[in-house]
Amino acid sequence: MRYGTIIQYFADKGYGFIRPDVGPRIFFHITALGGCEPPPTIKLGQPVKFELMSTEELQARTGSRRGGEESSAHAPPQRAQAKRVELIDRIPGGSLDDVANRYQPRRHPRARRTKPTWKK
Repeated sequence: MRYGTIIQYFADKGYGFIRPDVGPRIFFHITALGGCEPPPTIKLGQPVKFELMSTEELQARTGSRRGGEESSAHAPPQRAQAKRVELIDRIPGGSLDDVANRYQPRRHPRARRTKPTWKK
């Protein structure tokens, strides 16, 4: 399972896109959330945990729609698609802001705080 955040969601159409930690954006459909009744409220910036479809699954899904080998020769490249998506409260681990604030250089307690007297 990988982690990411929702960057676009179209409620009327039932699909959206996830921005993973690394890599291009991931397409997901509302059915990837499972059989939730009522449909969950999805917000932009919502952290999610997702699993990607394998290339064989993607080819099987799109091959059945296209209907033949000839049409797949001119097909556009396939995008990554999420097989299963779970809404979570927050991504595990610390954020980059926490790391940046934690390692701020500190002054030595006996360091000079005023300008040196020899520089005027």
